[in-house]
Amino acid sequence: MNKSYENHTLTITSLDEQGYGLAKDKQFKFFILNALPNEIVEVEIHNKKHKNYFGNAVSIQNISENRIEPKEDHYTSCSPWQILKYEEQIKNKLEFLQKAFDAYKIRLPDIKLLPADEQDRWNYRNKVEYGFYTNKETEETSLSFFKRGSHFGKVIVKECCLIHKNLDISAQQILKWVQAKGLGGFQLKTVLLRSSSTTGQVMATLFIKDETIKVDKGELDGILNDVLIGFKVVFSNPLSPSSIVTTELATVGTLVLTEKVGNLNLEFGIDNFFQVHVPQFQKVLKILQTELKKVVSDKFKLSGKNGAVRQDILAADLYSGVGTIGLSVLDLFAKVKMIELSPMSRETTLRNAKNNNLDDSKLEIWEGATEKSLDALNGENVIIVDPPRSGLPFKVAEKLLEVSPEIIVYLSCNPFTQARDLAILIKQYNIHFQQAFDSYPQTPHIENLIILTKAERFNSNTSV
Repeated sequence: MNKSYENHTLTITSLDEQGYGLAKDKQFKFFILNALPNEIVEVEIHNKKHKNYFGNAVSIQNISENRIEPKEDHYTSCSPWQILKYEEQIKNKLEFLQKAFDAYKIRLPDIKLLPADEQDRWNYRNKVEYGFYTNKETEETSLSFFKRGSHFGKVIVKECCLIHKNLDISAQQILKWVQAKGLGGFQLKTVLLRSSSTTGQVMATLFIKDETIKVDKGELDGILNDVLIGFKVVFSNPLSPSSIVTTELATVGTLVLTEKVGNLNLEFGIDNFFQVHVPQFQKVLKILQTELKKVVSDKFKLSGKNGAVRQDILAADLYSGVGTIGLSVLDLFAKVKMIELSPMSRETTLRNAKNNNLDDSKLEIWEGATEKSLDALNGENVIIVDPPRSGLPFKVAEKLLEVSPEIIVYLSCNPFTQARDLAILIKQYNIHFQQAFDSYPQTPHIENLIILTKAERFNSNTSV
């Protein structure tokens, strides 16, 4: 049974990095959705953790001048800043960046954040995972998101303005198949859909948690079209909260998409990591390439024609995905080692190299968790890391100090864990370059690029 709490009337003082409005009352902290600074709100509390209360504003006084109407009613589950003017989103994200690095006394004298273009602030995500909800009275099954900040409750979702439109079209198509088969929310986990912003095509996996349900390939006839080109149905162990494949039941079509990123045509599979906001990542990659070439040229001197850098420099790309970053800078290095956990990453990366007429003999690819593959690192001059939101495991940060490359490129979707990791790395490194990107409009999240160069007192030999 859900515990009930008294409603509170609170004054919101600020926003936090998860998108909540913050308030304090005596010894307690309140994290409130649908609330902006300086607003006085009546709050319905739905959860408590330690001395922190979580809830939602149900009525508002002193409405903020920065508040706008959200585009959808489920916005607190997917993008809590739909109610905040875009220029204020950018202002708060800059403050979060400063807060993250101030916490570790790391000085970034001129923090830069590149906003998303207006046309890229909605319908930009190329990935979505829907849950399912079945109404007990009508027995109708719908797509759903979890109610944010709560351990219980779902909200019905018919479409989401944060994702590519073709994702929702395909999700509704799969929902009709689920309804026709008579499956209910208690038998289903999620449906994961991914799309290409280049081709508009979609692939999807449906996760079923009832092992008595059987599906054969013939049942999936007719579900594919010009948009939904691949569909897989799997059983996922109900004892695991995550949507992971236990047993594949049936597959039709292809579970590979292609995406144009910079000068590369890249393939990625249903289980591979790929950036969710491709237009913004195009900007990330262009700046990363430009700034990395500058610092590599400076560190290792120029040789050859047309400003080419020396070709005896070794690099490593950790959390490499399908090779997006490593392949884009392959021409700078004699060899690039890549480490990636997601399945089929090695085969996909090699195929991407071949499809782009790149020299795959310069690649050495390790498939596995980075923290379990550290033996791969040995003598690299440049190391690139693009970890998940949790940041670098401590042993990975320590390994970077041990290998002691001349240059470290750190791309992060969480500046708070990035700052934590940099507090370790700046024992031996200086911050050479910083640029943040608003890769997640309508949410409090950002992407931040840092390039580190080894401090002179540790730099015994830069000529390799």
